[in-house]
Amino acid sequence: MKLADDRSGDVIVRLYESLGGQAATVVRPAFPVASVVETDLLERPIAEVAHDGGNVSLRLRAFQIHTLRFRTATSNDTSPTAKPAAKASSRSPGHRT
Repeated sequence: MKLADDRSGDVIVRLYESLGGQAATVVRPAFPVASVVETDLLERPIAEVAHDGGNVSLRLRAFQIHTLRFRTATSNDTSPTAKPAAKASSRSPGHRT
């Protein structure tokens, strides 16, 4: 579990099946959830995920990695692919490297 790389405030949860079998689980976040999106390992959206008050039921295949992006009800942005704002440069316009 970690914050999204784009600094949106979204929470990334990555799960994997490590024993070579199948597994079923329910992810129950302890924060208000606006939406859930399945993503790839680079946090690019794949598909919206059905949830019940933020709770997500999953079935994992052998050695499957599953990444979920939880948009919190208090996230800064409304798009699952939001780009971080560009940082202002501390260099003066005439500065060359």
